[in-house]
Amino acid sequence: MFSQAEVAKVDAIVEADKAWRKVLVDMEQAKKAFNANKKAVGECMKNKDLAGAEKAKAEAGSFKAAVADVEEKEKKVTITDPTICDGSRSPSLLLQQTQKEPSHDIGSCISGQG
Repeated sequence: MFSQAEVAKVDAIVEADKAWRKVLVDMEQAKKAFNANKKAVGECMKNKDLAGAEKAKAEAGSFKAAVADVEEKEKKVTITDPTICDGSRSPSLLLQQTQKEPSHDIGSCISGQG
């Protein structure tokens, strides 16, 4: 069976993955709002609604800042246990690594061979 240390490592990966997935949802929502704002500016310009376009442009900064904020949060979601791979890998990087190198699975990370 698995030792408590191995189970704890898997739990750490699962928790980091949950946090990372939440950040991804937040990022998609922020990008969706940003893109909707850009579309609103375009529609206003198309309809020669300069006041509406200026209002939408004024709001664009907050949407852009929200996207940047969430992108920073995504970078900070990492696995900090040095016994799990190199100790600074994000769940997304672990996932990408396992997809690129099937022999490099989470099990090898847990055993310290990854």
